[in-house]
Amino acid sequence: MRTTMTNKREYMNHAQYSSSQAIIDLDQLKVNLAVIAGKCAAHVKLMAVVKADAYGHGAERIAQTALSAGADCLAVANISEGVYLRNSNITAMILILGVLNHKWIPALFDNLLTPSISSIQEAKLIHEYGESIKQRCKVHIRIEVSGGTLGVQDQRNLQLIRAISQMEYIELEGLYTHLPSAYADDLTKAKHDLIMFDALLGQLQKLGIFIPLIHAASSPAILTLPIAHYNLVRCGILMYGLPAINNQLFLAVKPIMRIQSEIIGYKQIEPGSTYGYANKFVTDKLMDVAVIPFGYGDGSFMFYLQQGEVLIRGLRFAIIGQIYMDHFLVDVSNYHTELGDEVIILGEQGSQCIAALDIAERASIGRLNSDLICLLSGRVPRIYIEERSE
Repeated sequence: MRTTMTNKREYMNHAQYSSSQAIIDLDQLKVNLAVIAGKCAAHVKLMAVVKADAYGHGAERIAQTALSAGADCLAVANISEGVYLRNSNITAMILILGVLNHKWIPALFDNLLTPSISSIQEAKLIHEYGESIKQRCKVHIRIEVSGGTLGVQDQRNLQLIRAISQMEYIELEGLYTHLPSAYADDLTKAKHDLIMFDALLGQLQKLGIFIPLIHAASSPAILTLPIAHYNLVRCGILMYGLPAINNQLFLAVKPIMRIQSEIIGYKQIEPGSTYGYANKFVTDKLMDVAVIPFGYGDGSFMFYLQQGEVLIRGLRFAIIGQIYMDHFLVDVSNYHTELGDEVIILGEQGSQCIAALDIAERASIGRLNSDLICLLSGRVPRIYIEERSE
C-alpha cells in the first residue's frame, strides 16, 4: 500500500502535525471509473469532472489518477483551474465549463485549454485573438435546451453553430447541453430536452456540419438515460462515489473519501452547565465529553450541523452543543474511550457508516447536496492511499 500526503495551503506545511485528515482511496476511484465505463458503450469517451479542486479531493492527484485509469479528458469550472492542471504537467484535453471571461483569452491559447462558448461575441473574441497570433483554438458550444442553465437559447442555436463553423481560427470540437431535469425522479422533461437536442443534431447533419464530440450526460444521466450518452459523458459526483440521483447511489460505486480525526482531550460537564456561543446548550446531567479537533474552519458544513454523530470504536456518538471553528465535543459518558482514538466524521468504521448525504440532511443543506465535500477546508490534509503498482 502506498500512502502519500498533500497540503492545500502553504501555511500548512507540516501535515504530520494535523489531528484531522481526509483519506482518499485512489484504488476505489479506479474501480468507480471502471464501473461507470461499463455503463456506457465502448465508443463513449469519459470526461472526468475535477472542478472545485475535484470536489474537495484534490484536483491534481484525482486528475492524474482518472486519466491513468482510462478517462479520456477533463473538465473544470474556469481558466484558473485549467491552468493549475497544466502546471501540474497534465496534457489531456481540459474543457472549461464556466462562462468565459474575455480578459483571460490569451491564457486559453497559452495553455491549450478548451472553452465552452454560448454567444457569437465570445466566438469573435476568441477568433480575433487566434488570428492575431495565427493559432487555432478548440471550442465546445454549450446549447441550452432547458431553462435555468448556461448556454445558447433555442432560436439562436443553428445560427451560432453555422457562424462558428466558418471561423478560420476556431476548431469546433464539441457540442453539448446540460440536463438538470435528469436529477428528478420523473425523466419526462429530460427526455423531451433530448428530443430537442437530437433535432438540432439532425439539422446540423443536413447542413453537413460535423462536430466530433457530442455530450449531454452528467452523472445521473449516465445511470438512467443511455440515450444521452452520445459519444462522451461527463462524470462528476458519481466518480467520487456519491449519490447522483436523490439519495440513490449506484451500488457498485463507493465513496473514495473518509474524513477522520481523533480524541485529543476530555472534559467533565456538570448538570445545568451551559456550553457554546450564547450559552445555547444546557446540560441536564453529568457528562463526560471528548474533544475532537475538527470544526467549521475545517469543513464549513459543520457550522450548520444539527444533532450530528461521529463514529468511535465502531459505535455512534452524539455531538453535543454548537460546533466551534476548531473543535466540537462528543458525549462519551458510560463508554470506554482513550486519547488518540480514531473519530470518523465521514465514512465507515466497523459496520457503521456516516455518509455525506447523512451530514447534508442533518445540516439542512439539501438531499441532493452530498457533494458538500467541496466545502472541506484547505487546512485539512489530503492523504492518498493506493496499491503500489510493480
